[in-house]
Amino acid sequence: MYVKVALPISVYQTFLYRVSGYTSKDSLVGKRVLVPFRDKKYYGFIVDIINEDQNKLNTGVIKDILYIDNFNTFTEKEIDIIKEISEYYLYPIGITVYYFIPNYLKGKNLDDEFVSKVFRLNQDVRLKLSKAQQRLVEFLSETGEATYFQILDAGFAKNTLRSLIRQGIVQENTFLERQIKLKQPAEGMQVELKASLKEGLYSLWGLSDRDRLFTHLELIKKYYREGSSVLIVFPSVTTLNSYYQTISNYIKDVKVYHDGISPKKQLDVWKEVQKGPSVILGTISSLLIPAKNLKLLIVEFEHSDSYKPISPKFDANRVAYLLSKYKSTTTIYSNRIPSLGSFLLLESRNIVKPKKYRKSVEVKRFEGYQKSLKFIESIIKRSESVLIIANRSYYASFVHCERCGFEWFCQKCNVLLRTTLEDERKALKCPKCHKTYPYSKSCPDCGHTGSLKEEGFGRDKVLKSLKDTMFYQVSLLEDESKIKVKVASSVDEKLLFGKFDTVINLYPDFLKNVESYTASEKFFRAVVSPYFIDSNRYVIISNMNDEIYKIFSNKDILSFYRQELEYRRKYEYPPIKNYLKLEVWSKHKVLTDIDIFLRNYYSEEEIYFRFISDSYAKYIIDSKDKEPLRAVFEKFTGKGKLSIEVNPKSI
Repeated sequence: MYVKVALPISVYQTFLYRVSGYTSKDSLVGKRVLVPFRDKKYYGFIVDIINEDQNKLNTGVIKDILYIDNFNTFTEKEIDIIKEISEYYLYPIGITVYYFIPNYLKGKNLDDEFVSKVFRLNQDVRLKLSKAQQRLVEFLSETGEATYFQILDAGFAKNTLRSLIRQGIVQENTFLERQIKLKQPAEGMQVELKASLKEGLYSLWGLSDRDRLFTHLELIKKYYREGSSVLIVFPSVTTLNSYYQTISNYIKDVKVYHDGISPKKQLDVWKEVQKGPSVILGTISSLLIPAKNLKLLIVEFEHSDSYKPISPKFDANRVAYLLSKYKSTTTIYSNRIPSLGSFLLLESRNIVKPKKYRKSVEVKRFEGYQKSLKFIESIIKRSESVLIIANRSYYASFVHCERCGFEWFCQKCNVLLRTTLEDERKALKCPKCHKTYPYSKSCPDCGHTGSLKEEGFGRDKVLKSLKDTMFYQVSLLEDESKIKVKVASSVDEKLLFGKFDTVINLYPDFLKNVESYTASEKFFRAVVSPYFIDSNRYVIISNMNDEIYKIFSNKDILSFYRQELEYRRKYEYPPIKNYLKLEVWSKHKVLTDIDIFLRNYYSEEEIYFRFISDSYAKYIIDSKDKEPLRAVFEKFTGKGKLSIEVNPKSI
């Protein structure tokens, strides 16, 4: 018998090998094997069976498989999904399958001190970093958090990571199993659901995080009693931890699968869920875990950018759709409010939401930072607990000299530098590349002292103002202490199970003025998402009163999506129009060769956007023909870093 094996290398083809002792296709497809390839040995995966003899195959010497695992890593259905992901997103099938397998099977050093840990940036970043350290800081800033294997796969060295940890720039976290008990929601707070939903796609929104959790819980119990497995996927290990600490109070033996647990535990869970019905909490890497009789899949915070990993650059929401297609699962896109993409996918059908909204919205005119701060103080005095959403994470938007007009720009990116706090000292930071610069007390252009002025504000300034000026006990939202006042830059991907007396949304207006076709959507999300935090009162400090009242006035929040989709249709923006995006980091000669290659295949009209510098190139392609990009990947891999993105969220 002959089999096709996918190897974790940068080529699109599979390779033919001979295997003996097996007669059933089902017992081979999805198994990991060790095979000779050129002068090395590789672990790969069987993705297909060839029922032909060697004479009919008309090939050269076919080598034998050296070793076969005694268990299936995937079933044939997962392999079918992997094939479709590989084909659609233009990533070699071997690299795609490698992404989804347990770390134990990747043949890496499992005794490393950093295995099973998750890394994220601390708030303060020092001024002097090496180029490698700076790139890793940029990577963690883009991803939010990353596991050790994700950092290694992105090309960073262990010593670079260790140095940033030693300097306090990067923090390491492990999976927590502490439990938190919640009261059951009040009667009528949950969405009324039928005994079980039909197969297909659904959107669940319009509930607080606590009520959404208990709605999930009712569904989980129903499907589990019927002998079905349930998988709930989260955008990060941190968010999953919050959920696990609560749901494990109500369901025994909840299984957890993500890169923050040990590789051995990962593999054990991978094997256990194939034996019987299971309730599994996982991150994006768990999407293709071969759970027995998987019938319910919930994608929590389905709008998250974390659901599109760095490599391979697929979209988790599409994988969830493929699971519904191939495995007949009930797939629920869950969020405080739906994403534009899921709304378009469902075309307003199968929307599960509460019958009515439970609280009004107060809008207070923004009359400057100091006056707004006094208004916030008056609310704090009368409230038991307050959450302030500042909508920005930095201290100030930018600095300029009032005397000569000088502004500080990043030397690399040519964008305005933001003011940040580092160890209670101010520094200037690039919002694009995250490089930091010393904060000057005098203008470097005219030399004048005392003429510098900071514009705008963010979470760090609000936090410092409340502490230093008003002497309140205040902390970041991430702090688990029972301090009365919490401050956050955003709540878009945080599960908040506690109840606040008041939620204050401080000046989201700037999002509306960003020069991007996504500006209205970002403003809408910043305004509406906090509405569904469990609180008695929701206050927005803004100068866009008419727009805010329009959003909430008719109680039909989804009307925004219909208007936004009409706007996207008119100007052919995503997700209405699908584009192809190619980014390359390499030497200028390689970029020139790629440019010539692409312009030979695509017309000027099809190259929607084109940018080339000495070491970076970016293309947005308006074409359904993906083959030229596949050819670029095969031809130029090894000569630089290439990233292909199909249907990018932004162009």
